[in-house]
Amino acid sequence: MKGITPVIAIILLLLITVAMVGFAMVWFQRFIQTAGQGVDTKLKQDIATQGKQIQVSNIDVASDPGNTIVSVTNKGSYAIQSTELSFFVNGTRAALESCSPSAAQPGDTIDCTVNKVCDTGLTLKVVAPGNDDLLAC
Repeated sequence: MKGITPVIAIILLLLITVAMVGFAMVWFQRFIQTAGQGVDTKLKQDIATQGKQIQVSNIDVASDPGNTIVSVTNKGSYAIQSTELSFFVNGTRAALESCSPSAAQPGDTIDCTVNKVCDTGLTLKVVAPGNDDLLAC
């Protein structure tokens, strides 16, 4: 009987050790998988943001008194919604009245009307998720 007790103790210790290693392995696999999914999601969001590049192609203040019509070309690789654009005249935010069409596919131009006149000597800045463009009025 005295010889069997140390064998049983060693077997029990080995079983406990194997169970703990198994538990740790499963926990680390889930942790790595969750972290990887988070990184993947963030990377896709960042790529989409950087793919929304614009260039101001024209500013027209004569067509619509009191407002400025800004033509913005999508130079990126993702579609840009008009709600993603911000307009500033000389550093002051200009409210967006309307855009036609409401979204610009890559290579397309969108014409937006803002409720601030961009007079000579002022600057117009258009901000998109991926960049901004500054142009003299």
